[in-house]
Amino acid sequence: MPRRGRDSRERPGEPASRSARRVKVTSPIAPMPSFSRAFLVPHRSEMATDDLEALQLLSMVLGSGSSSRLYSELVLKRSLATSAGSYDRAEVLDYPSLHLYGQPIPGVEIADLEAAIDGVLVQFLEQGVRDDELSRAKDRLAAAAILARDDPKTAPRVIGSAMAVDDSLAHLQAWPERVAAIPREQVMALAERVLIPARSVTGILTPELPS
Repeated sequence: MPRRGRDSRERPGEPASRSARRVKVTSPIAPMPSFSRAFLVPHRSEMATDDLEALQLLSMVLGSGSSSRLYSELVLKRSLATSAGSYDRAEVLDYPSLHLYGQPIPGVEIADLEAAIDGVLVQFLEQGVRDDELSRAKDRLAAAAILARDDPKTAPRVIGSAMAVDDSLAHLQAWPERVAAIPREQVMALAERVLIPARSVTGILTPELPS
C-alpha cells in the first residue's frame, strides 16, 4: 500500500497557571487518606535537549525506591507515612508532568504529611542532588531498559508509546546513553523550573466517616 500523508496536529495549549490548585474528595470506598500533587512541566517544545531524561532522573531521586528522598525521610526516618514517592509522565505529546504521593500512618493528619513533603522539596532544592543519588538513579533506569528489552510485552508498548509522540526508533534506542550523560546541573535546573507551587495541582482523598 502506498504511504499516505499525515495531517498536521493542532493541539490546544495549556493556559498559564497563575496559582496552585487544590481538589478535595471524600469517598466511602477510600480505605485511608492519601495525598497527591502534580507539577505541570513546560511544553516539550520549550524543553532543552534531554530534559525529559532529566525529568525521569529527578523523579527517581525524589521518590522511587526506599533510598529516595521522600520515602527515606517520611517513611523510614520520621514514620509519618506508610508510603511516599513520585513518578513522571515524560512520554506524552504535549505537557509532561511530575507526580508526588503519600499516605499518612494512622494518627498523622494529612496536613502534617503535606507540610513534611513540602519540606523535603525545599531541602532538595537548597541542597541539590547528591552524586550517589544521581548515580543510583541512572543505574536503575539502565537496568529498566535492559529488562524492557527482555520482556515481550514491555518492549512493544515502549516502542509504540514513543512512536505516538513522534520519537524515532533510533532516538529510543539511544535513551540509555542520554540518561547516563545527564549532569547533576541539568537535573537541578529542571527541578527549579518544575517544582513551583503555582504550577501544581494538589489532591486530597479522605475516607467518608460513618454517620
